[in-house]
Amino acid sequence: MILIERILGTIILATGSIYDVKRKSIPKIYAWIAIGISFIFVIFIRRTHVVECMAGLAEGAVAVILARLCGVFGEGDGMVLGSIGLLVGAFSGLVVLFWSVLFAAVFAMIILVSRKGKGKSTIPFLPFMMAGFFTYEVMGGGVW
Repeated sequence: MILIERILGTIILATGSIYDVKRKSIPKIYAWIAIGISFIFVIFIRRTHVVECMAGLAEGAVAVILARLCGVFGEGDGMVLGSIGLLVGAFSGLVVLFWSVLFAAVFAMIILVSRKGKGKSTIPFLPFMMAGFFTYEVMGGGVW
């Protein structure tokens, strides 16, 4: 089951990352499909407790609300985060988010220091979420 979870997470993030890099946005239909696939996996294959599923999905909901209020990242990024949270669980989703934000921050600092971007430059977030997901998996599901 863990292998299926890894494959699904990788497919969701890899396809989204390609689109995010090319267009710097995630279509909502893609995000809804990712949530649907994760939900089907959790209900029929993994059989995780409903509270754990909803807590993982709630992470994405909070991210979408923050996206609308603050504009820090896109709504599609938040929805895909909810899909990953639903897939791996609430705590693991936060670990993936931690690594994602860390990688994005390092990349942004490199861009700013090298003067290739300005303070208002945008970067696609899903490639960093994919790197965070891989790091989570390589680290055995932990932060370190």
